[in-house]
Parts: sequence; C-alpha cells; structure tokens
Amino acid sequence: MPAKRQSRHSLVQQLKRVQSEIDELRQLITAFDPALPPEDISAEWVRAIQNARTQRDEIFGSRIAADPGWDILLELYAVELENGQATITDVCKASGVAATTGLRWVGELQRMGLVTRTDDDSDKRAALLRLSPKGLAAMENYFHGQLAKGPPL
Repeated sequence: MPAKRQSRHSLVQQLKRVQSEIDELRQLITAFDPALPPEDISAEWVRAIQNARTQRDEIFGSRIAADPGWDILLELYAVELENGQATITDVCKASGVAATTGLRWVGELQRMGLVTRTDDDSDKRAALLRLSPKGLAAMENYFHGQLAKGPPL
C-alpha cells in the first residue's frame, strides 16, 4: 500500500474512533443531566417537565412558582405532539388549578392568540382546546431554540 493511501486509511479509522467516542460522551451527558433537551422534542419529554414541576410544587408548595398559564401551554403542547385532544378539564388537572382558575387562564391564552377553543361534537357540554398556529409556533420556538441554551425549568 502506498504511503499516502495508508495514511488516508489510518486517518479514516481514527476519525471513526473519535466519532464513536463523541457518541458515547453524548449519551453520558444526557444520562448525567436529563434536563438537557433531547435532539427530538417528544411528548414524553414535555410530560417529564410537567412531572418535575409537580414534584417541585409538592416539595416547595405551589405558591412558590405558580404558573397555570405555562402549565396549560405545556399540556397542550404535549397533547399536540401526541396528536391528541384536550378538554378544559384536562388542562385544569394538568395545571393543578380549580376549574374557575383554569377557565380564566384559558380565556387569557385565547385573548393572546395562543389557544383555540372549539365545541366537542361528541359531547356538547365539553370544549376542546388546541394550541393555535401562533401558540404552536411559539412553543416550537421555545423548545427548539431557547432550550438549547439551558435547562427547561
């Protein structure tokens, strides 16, 4: 094998080893700091954020960092990622607030253009909530842009 050919082959092998080590380090970092955003945002990851907030509230009390509006947006984003539907009852439960507080926040999020509300065809007493296109774009911008800079909580 000519010297140049052997040298190129050696460099390719070394590059493969380095890439393998980088991949292993990336896995270790994720295991070490689960708050780092994953490469692909998933409903499971958004739900992990919700669970962390719930645990925080159980330890410190909900008055320390009450934020029902954000909790509602998190729930609707997770539902969007699951291609599901959410009712007002669902978002109230996820945000840990009474129905009256949840309704007030849903109304505010609607006024801001972040959430849409439609009647449920299968149950006329219920309303379905979704992120509006503006709300979805904002959540995607947050999760794909801002989280790259630091932890979500």
